Amino acid sequence: MKKYISLISLLFSILFTFASFVYGTEVPKYEEYIVHAEVNIDKASGIYKYSYTLINPIGNRNLLWNLSIYISKSPETQELSWENLTYGKWYARHSSEANKDKVVPVGITGPQGWTYGIGEDEKGKGFVSFGNLDENEIRQGSSIRGLILTSHGLPGIRETILQPAIDYDNLPEEYWENVELSKQLRDSLIYHTKTIGPTAPPADFKPIKFLNYIINLKNEAYKLGWIKNKVIEKSLDTKLNNAKKKSFEI
Repeated sequence: MKKYISLISLLFSILFTFASFVYGTEVPKYEEYIVHAEVNIDKASGIYKYSYTLINPIGNRNLLWNLSIYISKSPETQELSWENLTYGKWYARHSSEANKDKVVPVGITGPQGWTYGIGEDEKGKGFVSFGNLDENEIRQGSSIRGLILTSHGLPGIRETILQPAIDYDNLPEEYWENVELSKQLRDSLIYHTKTIGPTAPPADFKPIKFLNYIINLKNEAYKLGWIKNKVIEKSLDTKLNNAKKKSFEI
């Protein structure tokens, strides 16, 4: 098992992803933003630390407001521990407790001026969410660090959404008291992307099946542009294929 975990750690040491947020006093326009993900493991505890940085590039007019990462757990995966995970001061404990059975166990911390917790969408999918309070949105040319998850879950590729901060009071008149139109605007500005987040290993662990899963992760990461160096991509292929051959020999 340890050799497969080490392969995952090698793979995800080079992954990055992109994201988008919007805000404005007129009808907001869709703009591009960046989410940088970094993964480290505490070898003594086996707990992974997922650190996220949100970047609002120079030239954008809008503000960053919210990051949500879907970390739903599957009934076919192991039950992981909630012990020794870290929760920050502004963790929404009460609302999160009702949704803990929907996600891979995680601890959540965030920067000053941000709140965070565990939620469930209308389709029953579990996610973790970071949102800023008051007027702490990230302006153009700025970034925010310290959005952190801790988990016993292994790194995997996770669906991610980034939602706009919209100044509804300053939208054009046709949006006033028009809930449906405002909802359409909100939905049109949500950016769907992928990033790195915790996953639970399979309950019925089969080495070949798990290696195929890792290979699929590598292929998806390459297609997403997270692995930019062809030499590294080929090196990962060699290591994974050799591990697969050795599994057949066992």
